[in-house]
Amino acid sequence: MKRVYVNRMRRVIKTLCVAAALIAIAAYQSGFVEAATNMPDPAVTAGSVPFRVVKVEQTGPVYLDSNPVWIPIDVYFSKPVADAGTPADYTVIFDRDGDFSTESDQVQVIPDSVSIYQSNVGETGKKVQVDLSFVPDEGGRFLVRVGGKIKAQDGSLLDPRYNFGTTYPVRIYRPGSLKLEKVRYLGPDPGQPDSVILLADFNKPVWGSVWKLQVTYDQDGDLSTTADVKPVKVTATGDYWGPMENEPWHSLVGVDINDLRPGGRFKIHCLPGLTSADGDPIDPAYADYVTEVITNWGVPRSIWHEKFVDVKEEPLDAQVYALFLRGIIAGVDDHHFAPEEKLTRAQFAVLMDRALSKEYPDYAQRANEAQATFVDVPSTAWYKEAVERLAAAGFMQGTRPGYFSPEEKVTREQLLVTVSRIIALDHAAWLFDVEDQADLLTYYPDWEKISPWARRGVALALWADCKLGGPGGESLNPQSAATRADAAGILHQLLFPPVFHGHFRELAREVGSWQ
Repeated sequence: MKRVYVNRMRRVIKTLCVAAALIAIAAYQSGFVEAATNMPDPAVTAGSVPFRVVKVEQTGPVYLDSNPVWIPIDVYFSKPVADAGTPADYTVIFDRDGDFSTESDQVQVIPDSVSIYQSNVGETGKKVQVDLSFVPDEGGRFLVRVGGKIKAQDGSLLDPRYNFGTTYPVRIYRPGSLKLEKVRYLGPDPGQPDSVILLADFNKPVWGSVWKLQVTYDQDGDLSTTADVKPVKVTATGDYWGPMENEPWHSLVGVDINDLRPGGRFKIHCLPGLTSADGDPIDPAYADYVTEVITNWGVPRSIWHEKFVDVKEEPLDAQVYALFLRGIIAGVDDHHFAPEEKLTRAQFAVLMDRALSKEYPDYAQRANEAQATFVDVPSTAWYKEAVERLAAAGFMQGTRPGYFSPEEKVTREQLLVTVSRIIALDHAAWLFDVEDQADLLTYYPDWEKISPWARRGVALALWADCKLGGPGGESLNPQSAATRADAAGILHQLLFPPVFHGHFRELAREVGSWQ
């Protein structure tokens, strides 16, 4: 009798262990643990201003002649910080090429010290300075992620959705002469009739370039003789900050084209009085640059804002403008974008396919590695190739085996999950963990409406700064149909710039000038 009882107990225990293991595996595969049921501390949402990282800056060029090389990085918060914490509370990663596309060129940097910086009037306590002893590569970027122990003075906890930021690309200070490295043609000046804009790139920051540049135009563009070279009237010049730069490494030059015809080349000559921000003179050997042949004057960059009458609010107007310039998105007619129009799954597939084809070189290869067919996608459908490529690449799936449901409206959670599958390919996604998922989702009051299968994908997209606005403020509205505005916003956040950039609102308007 005792032996029978023991055997029964063993079977019961074994069954319970197997069940527990299966539950654990299911929880891991779904990517959603019980921790997600714990709602965040009310202090996170207390008050009208959430506590979050606003921006991260590495100010000024790096001087390699110092020993050791000292780099201060400023982390700006939305509220005054109670305590800067310790270096262990700040994860600093340097990506050598600045795109965060592969883990192989990333290195973790241990901060030497952290302190609250209080010199700015009106910003007392909102900036923490993170000091590093590190020799970076030019063009690389720092990513700083702040730990959850850092609190605001009012007790607010750090919003886990906004606990990191990336710097501008690093610029290395090299003693020596100022050099003109390149001149680019940007097209007509939308605010000045019969004028076009050139952009001069220098090897170091330049201040006071106004009226220290001369411009000529070779009419036939062959540079064979000087007989057809004309002096060009400069209508305006100015020092210029480009995207991802905190100092003016460029000069914008407006020139009059009244007496010129397309088909020639512009030449910029720097006068001897031009100096860099640190006082170095222009190198005579690098004082001239000739553009490529200008085949036509082009169209003013701002025509999009004037043409589509139903896209006025920010940042949607800038997002749509950037996607339009890339040929990814268009209007429903010549004058309307229809931002509130609901998207079908077929329409969203075409947008995604167009974006990935232009911006991700590996997409075509991934799409060709497998074949995907759906019985409800006709062979003559205008969206057939896009749907099959996305499905073959693993970025979109059917609604059930063999069916894509192309005419169904794509939901907001489906939109985020699709984007998350692209983000997951980025090696920088290793920073995402299960705790992030729980914190990110439970921040939203309607998080439980997210389908269980979609929760990990939605959390990954939100963590990578691909977010949806819309009715309800902080609500996700995951089951609502996504609009054309939703798609434009998400695609822009995904593509301009790469994931973890964090500055798309400030830079969106400049994308068109940097193609």
